[in-house]
Amino acid sequence: MASGLPLGIVEEQQFETHQLDLQCGDTLVLYTDGVTEAANKKLQQSGVNKFTQNVFLGTSRQRADTMKECIMKDVRGFIGITNDR
Repeated sequence: MASGLPLGIVEEQQFETHQLDLQCGDTLVLYTDGVTEAANKKLQQSGVNKFTQNVFLGTSRQRADTMKECIMKDVRGFIGITNDR
């Protein structure tokens, strides 16, 4: 997993480049820090480990729209939002 500063935060920021050969059935997930830094009422952040272990690995073979809904449901649940909106 690659990481670094978000695009557009610092002018003329240099980024490492990586090449990734995707195969049929592979999944590429792009997400913002809002997913992993979502905080609950105790101000605990959900974190990258929770995202990769509980959400991503459990939905990696799903369709993109289903995967997105599972991620959003998990984030909402973590921060204490119980409705779908």
